[in-house]
Amino acid sequence: ADQVSVTWSGGEMPRVVLMGLTEGGSIKAMEELLRKNGLNASAKICAMDGRPLTQNIGALTAADPDIILVSGGTEGGAEHALYRLGEILLMGCKSIDERNRPEILYMGNTEARSQFDKVFHQLTDINFCDNVMGQKEARISPTTAFQKCMLNFGKEKNPALNQLLKETGCEAISGDFAYGRCVRLLSRLHRANHSVLAGEVGAGRTLAAFGQNLGLEMSSFPGGIGRTPPKL
Repeated sequence: ADQVSVTWSGGEMPRVVLMGLTEGGSIKAMEELLRKNGLNASAKICAMDGRPLTQNIGALTAADPDIILVSGGTEGGAEHALYRLGEILLMGCKSIDERNRPEILYMGNTEARSQFDKVFHQLTDINFCDNVMGQKEARISPTTAFQKCMLNFGKEKNPALNQLLKETGCEAISGDFAYGRCVRLLSRLHRANHSVLAGEVGAGRTLAAFGQNLGLEMSSFPGGIGRTPPKL
């Protein structure tokens, strides 16, 4: 084969918390990113929702996140509002045991990036990518960066995945993301302006994917066939 790809699925899914400035802006963009990976947010913290600081910190810690996505603001604006999110994140991380602190993926505007790195790199793992609001910087895309977070989580929870990667010598993507990409490709092979609708029933949840003209929408719903497959 010219190329070998590894996908992984099964087991525990990561709990992801979204932190953004507005529901209709950065939060919405991050939710779309999660849906393309077959995930729903465990909690959402919005800087503009008017909740007191203590309530936001409580929501963050109660979600017990494995991954936190932070975004907000187009390039050249909203820097100080992002620092308010950073205050919530800082106090939340400090209240979580050091061994269980979540990985942070920052996908906000570049002006606040250096300050987030300075504050958080000694507390927990933090990585950076292009602004999820659409500004391209020729760095790493939010989709690719989030897949790396997913892979880190998968390797931590499933040691067999490390062996698989070692034997194949390649990177891996999550099975749910690969499933969505396949539906997206089918929409390209299908006639223009015609749709592809697909469903995948797992052990504890069900994925629905809709593709048209290389566009993709995915949703995850609770409920599946259970851990013991029924007789067919």
